Amino acid sequence: MEPDVGILDLVLSLQLMCYVYKMLLLNRINYFDGRLI
Repeated sequence: MEPDVGILDLVLSLQLMCYVYKMLLLNRINYFDGRLI
């Protein structure tokens, strides 16, 4: 039984998007903290 490639790609892309979103969110918070101080 081979896993469905489409499902795997979807899960991997979702994990990647979550990771990038977290990094951007942290960078934005740090950026605003730096400007406010």
